[in-house]
Amino acid sequence: LLSLLDAFIFPSDGKSGDRGRSYGMALVRATEERVGKPQGPLLCSLIRLSLLLISHLEPCSLRFLHATGRLRTFTRWLLTLTKESSVAMGGFATPFSESTGALDRLALAVALHAHKALEKCARMLSIFETSPDLFQSPSDLKKTSRRVLKASHELMEIVSVLYKTNSELLRSSFHPGAYALLQEAINPPLVADKEAKKPSHEIKLRTFLNSKWVRRFHDVEVKTEGDAEKGEKEIDVVIPEMVCAGQIFDGKVVSDVGKKAAADLTSETAQIIQAYDTALNAPFSEYLNNQRQWADTAKVRDLEAEGDDAMDKLNLEIKEEEVRVKEEARIQAGMSAIDYKAIMAILDAEWSVWGNDGKDGKAARHWMLSQHTDELHRRILLAVNPSFNDHEDASYQGGLERDRERAEKERAERKKKQEELVRRAAIKAGGESMDVDEDDEEGGGKLLDESMVDESVDEDVEDFYLVQNDDSKDEFAWAKQNFTWEKKERVVMVGEVIVVNPEYSVRGNMLLTTNAIYFHPEKTLGSDVNAAPVAKEKDARWLLSKVVSVFGRRHILRPQALEIFFSDTHEVFMSFEGGAKIRDRFFTKLRGLNCPLLKAPSRSLNPRQVFSRLKITDLWKRRKMSNFEYLMRLNILAGRSFNDITQYPVFPWVLSDYTSETIDLNDPSVYRDLTKPIGAINQDRLEGLLERYADMDGFDDDMYKFLYGSHYSSPGVVLHYLVRQEPFTSMAISLQGGRFDCPDRLFFDIKSSWHCCQTNSGDFKESIPEMFSVPEILMNTNNFPLGSLQDNRGSVNDVILPPWAKGSAHEFIRIQRLALESDYVSEHLNSWIDLIFGYKQRGADAIKANNLFHALSYEGAVDIDKIDDPTERKAAEAHIQNFGQCPSQLLTRRDGRHPKRAPPTECWTQLLSSDTRCRALDIYHPETPHPDSPITAMAVHSECLRLVYSDATISTHFFTPQGRDNVPFTLKPTGQLTIPNAAHALSKTLACFLPATEEDPPPLLLSGFYDDTLKSYTFPPKGKAPTLQATAAPHRSSATCLATSENFVVCGSADCTLTLLEVESSEGKFDNGPTILYGHDSTVTCCSIDKASSIIVSCSETKIVVHDLKSRLFVRQWCLEGEARRVCLTSSGEIVVATDKTLETWSVNGMKIRSLALAGISALRTSGHFNSQYIVAAAGSTLHVLTLALETIKTLELSEECVCIEFSPADNSVDQYIFLGYVGGALGVVCDPGHRLKCMDDALQAWFE
Repeated sequence: LLSLLDAFIFPSDGKSGDRGRSYGMALVRATEERVGKPQGPLLCSLIRLSLLLISHLEPCSLRFLHATGRLRTFTRWLLTLTKESSVAMGGFATPFSESTGALDRLALAVALHAHKALEKCARMLSIFETSPDLFQSPSDLKKTSRRVLKASHELMEIVSVLYKTNSELLRSSFHPGAYALLQEAINPPLVADKEAKKPSHEIKLRTFLNSKWVRRFHDVEVKTEGDAEKGEKEIDVVIPEMVCAGQIFDGKVVSDVGKKAAADLTSETAQIIQAYDTALNAPFSEYLNNQRQWADTAKVRDLEAEGDDAMDKLNLEIKEEEVRVKEEARIQAGMSAIDYKAIMAILDAEWSVWGNDGKDGKAARHWMLSQHTDELHRRILLAVNPSFNDHEDASYQGGLERDRERAEKERAERKKKQEELVRRAAIKAGGESMDVDEDDEEGGGKLLDESMVDESVDEDVEDFYLVQNDDSKDEFAWAKQNFTWEKKERVVMVGEVIVVNPEYSVRGNMLLTTNAIYFHPEKTLGSDVNAAPVAKEKDARWLLSKVVSVFGRRHILRPQALEIFFSDTHEVFMSFEGGAKIRDRFFTKLRGLNCPLLKAPSRSLNPRQVFSRLKITDLWKRRKMSNFEYLMRLNILAGRSFNDITQYPVFPWVLSDYTSETIDLNDPSVYRDLTKPIGAINQDRLEGLLERYADMDGFDDDMYKFLYGSHYSSPGVVLHYLVRQEPFTSMAISLQGGRFDCPDRLFFDIKSSWHCCQTNSGDFKESIPEMFSVPEILMNTNNFPLGSLQDNRGSVNDVILPPWAKGSAHEFIRIQRLALESDYVSEHLNSWIDLIFGYKQRGADAIKANNLFHALSYEGAVDIDKIDDPTERKAAEAHIQNFGQCPSQLLTRRDGRHPKRAPPTECWTQLLSSDTRCRALDIYHPETPHPDSPITAMAVHSECLRLVYSDATISTHFFTPQGRDNVPFTLKPTGQLTIPNAAHALSKTLACFLPATEEDPPPLLLSGFYDDTLKSYTFPPKGKAPTLQATAAPHRSSATCLATSENFVVCGSADCTLTLLEVESSEGKFDNGPTILYGHDSTVTCCSIDKASSIIVSCSETKIVVHDLKSRLFVRQWCLEGEARRVCLTSSGEIVVATDKTLETWSVNGMKIRSLALAGISALRTSGHFNSQYIVAAAGSTLHVLTLALETIKTLELSEECVCIEFSPADNSVDQYIFLGYVGGALGVVCDPGHRLKCMDDALQAWFE
């Protein structure tokens, strides 16, 4: 409306002048009666709009100037109308009379808004004059100041004309003090000097702007008018400080005319808005009423019913079709995603042409500790680090400098930002440019700028429809969209959980169904060691068919968590937000579902009850379980987890000699005293700690007394040991505020670390499992900038090892492992178990054993949820998370001491259990009838020895350890069998046996057929021919090698691939389908598999390839100097390779450990004993027995070339033997002839004693 008036009343050509304004007045009079009574004359609407503009526009804007000029004209017209109304009433009317009240109130509003706008102009001019640097040039300052002065002049003229024309209105409405100051501002005192020049217009204007009237009276008071109880509408009335509202002035109470005028003006505004709404809604209300009457007819109701039925039917069909299409699309998308992921994994593999192998300009792969653990809970196989960071910016020295630079930069940016905010607040021009030409300022311009029009689409509306069209109504849509559900799969339980990882925790929703566990993440939390939050996690699913075991866990000392172990992936640590009851309910539901692999020894999750039912101590006592495995089992049962760094598994320091050139593990003096906690080994330090403990007698509560202020296992301790391998490197950096710790405090020397644990009054850390299994934690393989030591002692890189380790981390770990399994540690390990897991962990026995830690370290010592003070609770949680927790107590005082391990003489031991027994080995060659073809496979079950020859003949022998004719065993042939239809179908015989069960003999796997198949046979009773049970076609070419481990079979082929199959041991049938493993570019020559280590290793000519058995994925590859002929895996995870010239040992992570010149190896095996592992290699006519250090312990002469080596299975009732299969079909037997007699003598002596 104002823009339209500008075109007629205020044309920009400047030619119409006063004539245009008179035309405008005539237009106002002509349209006055058409506007409507509630709104008043058209002029009133124009003035209201103008007042809105000068209230919200910045005084320095061009539109503000236009608005003030326009308001000046409107004010003159308003006064003209007021005068005409007064004439009509007799020539004079009092202010706010019935005839002129509406006009007078509007005039008062004009005066008040002009006063407010003048103060804004004065304040802005003051800012411009004091801060000229806000403008780019003096000319910009001059233009802007002139524009503000022009607008101020217009406002001053508005106030002047109101004062001169209707002073009675202002006098009666204004506070007397305000009116006096207005008079003084409009009529300033005359200058006494008559000869002085008249002041310029600018000086007059600036004097007016600096007057007290302009500078004061800007407060307002808001009062509510109307009584809601009487049905009156409540209206907020704004009363300016300037108007008279019954105040006291000069001891008198002034009138409240101004207050009443403000209230009447507010009421008029409300009436105008109400009348406008009524007029706007009237046509629509009439339309709705007509539609309502029409819709109320019977005919319309019948049509609606028919339409509803048709629409319901159509909607049902559409929904069914939509569900069907979505389900098909989801399934196709899922299958496509799986195929795409598999293809990309192949293309991105190290062996691929497109792979990332560090060659041809490609970035080298980097490695990290894997989340996956093997069956012995070791993480010996490193995983690819997809988001490697070299942490160059986290070095300690550089971090200090960067912190200083960052602080200075932040101060400069903060100062610059403050100056920018002041500048923007001062020159904000409502979206207009400040460099407007003077011609534009003189012209009328446009009232409404196009840039102010909001043409954007309301995105919320579009989002609303998107939400309506999705599956959000289904509570479990996220699980059904991302995963394929079984037809009969149903929901069993839902709940809120926190999935705990070493780096961070994720809060989300858990869904338990009859087939799987689903997890939908909602929020990523920081870790317990302040690691930076990571990117949003994806939805996850874990199949119940892969669940192996479930154990109860604590989370921040609350017994509300579970850790679920799977056969194909890493463990899942899940804390239930609902507490222990919800956790127990989940476990009960889980046990009732179909989990074929789940071994739940107890219905309870109490660690002590589970431990008592598992009976693992008996296995350990009888030496059927290694010390390492037993300690890991105890850690897991006691709540320790690789997923929760605050409850990381704890192992003991076992050695104390880290200075000698050589070490004798048979010498007790090289071992640490396992009967004492780590803090009590040094008597001098212990005495000082005991004195401090005695000084705590003044504590109000004895439970808060402690002997050791720090713990033997905490996040800091774990990160101290693992700082060289991700993800713990990043976690350690985060713990230290974004950089590595001071180099002198890092783990850089084994000897220094042990010394610190013995002498430092705040260092009582024990060891971790990786110190006995993962050499890579001692090597800075990623070249992280760990800094330099003080006093020019060199830089920190690999950990400095004891002299007896010969500079090899692998040798150090090997000796550590041997020391852990030594007779001394086996004899005293029970004492350390009593301290950590047993009755000496807490209470009076802990005090007596000097084994007392802070109360918040113990389970059940404090109930976090009962701490009312939030600060106290937060402090307690921080202490629990950062300063260490004791494991759950597995043996109490009632249970007594942990039993000792039985000595080796009282237990069955393997043939290759010590160097002494190896040196006593002898070889025998029994004369038995046999075909003239090589032996390809052998197996012993009960008293039956089966030999498979290359011509598919199977020879069966009766074998017993009872000696005869100076031979310490009896071997009697019982017959030969032939595999039906096999001899003529075999091009090359490859055979191996699966492990036998107590009832059934081992199934036979046979390959090398012309049709490239792999066949499984079982042996029926009474000497009948083998029965074919299953056939698989895993390759497109002939098989070249076979290897087994428990129920897994891996088969290599000339087509450069490996095939992994699972076999049902008793029936010999293949479970599921074969898994094809890639990585070779030539014929696979040999392979080996170890289920306990979860590793598959294979060789092709000069290349070694490693796959992970759990994930079935390629891990890494490297090259050999010679051609690989045989390969084996040790139980410790080392690879033994026989090339055409050497015998070599490698780590599974591609590092060569040792090499021995030994050519012509035709058969190779490793013993699976956990204490002392040995290698048996046949080269030519000699059998070599070697340690893992490739030291030859024994050599035996063979009658001919050996092509097959097999150990008899572990059997407590008989000795173990090594069977040798010769190329000519003969059989050799290796045994310890004197061991059986020694065992009998020991047994008789024990019986007599």
